[in-house]
Amino acid sequence: MQAQAQLQADQRAAIEAALREEELFLLDVGISNQGFHYWDSAKFFARVGEAFAQAMGPASASVAGFQGIGPTNAVRITIGD
Repeated sequence: MQAQAQLQADQRAAIEAALREEELFLLDVGISNQGFHYWDSAKFFARVGEAFAQAMGPASASVAGFQGIGPTNAVRITIGD
């Protein structure tokens, strides 16, 4: 456990040496690994990308390979199993 703590301290020291104060602030406050986020799931990004493509309507049909929806139609975005 002590070796892990030393490794983390060494990593932090290297990061602090490489980044400016503003960048360190963004690194410290801009990271989220909370459960309500996407947990680095490719499934999340695939579904969000598909939903955005559908929301774009007919303009996205040639890119995504499917029939787009009209601009007056409602779009339901479902993320989950």
